[in-house]
Amino acid sequence: MATQTVTLPTGVMAGGPATAFITTNTRVKSQSGYLGLQPDVVQFGGPMVTGMWTMAGSHVFVNQVPVVLQSSTGTAVSPTPSSAPMSVSMGDTRVSGS
Repeated sequence: MATQTVTLPTGVMAGGPATAFITTNTRVKSQSGYLGLQPDVVQFGGPMVTGMWTMAGSHVFVNQVPVVLQSSTGTAVSPTPSSAPMSVSMGDTRVSGS
C-alpha cells in the first residue's frame, strides 16, 4: 500500500516537530518541497538534537537513494546520552510510494 512521502521538516516528529532537513536532494520536488531521502539529517529544536533514518521506502528512489515515507523510522539523538524514535507524522498528500 502506498504511503505519503515527507517534504516538510515539521512533518517529522521525535518528541516534537523537526525544524530543518540537511539533504542532498536538489532534483525531485513536490509543491511542498524537496522529497526527503534516507541519508538526510533531520534537525530538531533544542541543543543540537539530530536524527537519522534507519528505514526508508523500498520502491521509490531519487538518484538511487530511497525516499522517506510515512512508514519510515529513525532515531533522534541529543548531546546527552538519550535518544527518541523518529517518525513521519504528516506526509505530502500529493506524492506517495512504498
